[in-house]
Amino acid sequence: MLKENFNKLLDTGIALSNVHDLDKLLDLILSKAQELTNADSGSIYLVEKDKLIFKTSRSNTYFKRWGEAETRKLFQSFEMPITKSSISGYVAITKQPINIPDVQKIPADCDYQYNDSFDKKYGYVTISMLVVPMTDRENQTIGVLQLINSMDGD
Repeated sequence: MLKENFNKLLDTGIALSNVHDLDKLLDLILSKAQELTNADSGSIYLVEKDKLIFKTSRSNTYFKRWGEAETRKLFQSFEMPITKSSISGYVAITKQPINIPDVQKIPADCDYQYNDSFDKKYGYVTISMLVVPMTDRENQTIGVLQLINSMDGD
């Protein structure tokens, strides 16, 4: 399994070097991250000044429910302020990845909390999250990769 994942990672690196369109590149990064972690869904946000800009999303659940084209229409770009109160904002600020086994069990005194408004609006149930900062060579946060609902259970 480790060798297989390593080979997938190498293949991904080769594929990424050949993509020059930012939207396609972000979608490829998300797709491969989702595949490597066996996550049901995921999103990428890019940092623009003091905001996180939602750029792309992939969801096996939604692709099955509505199809890929319709899902992409529903989830157009939006933005949110970068603050420690949101999970993605916290990761963007601290540059520390967060692995949350169950978003409903985040302690009330934690710096960040899970906002379930998206789940309620679109009929989704988020359980686990892996949220990772995307940094440049100067270690500046340029984005956040968010993977949702591990299909492996860990």
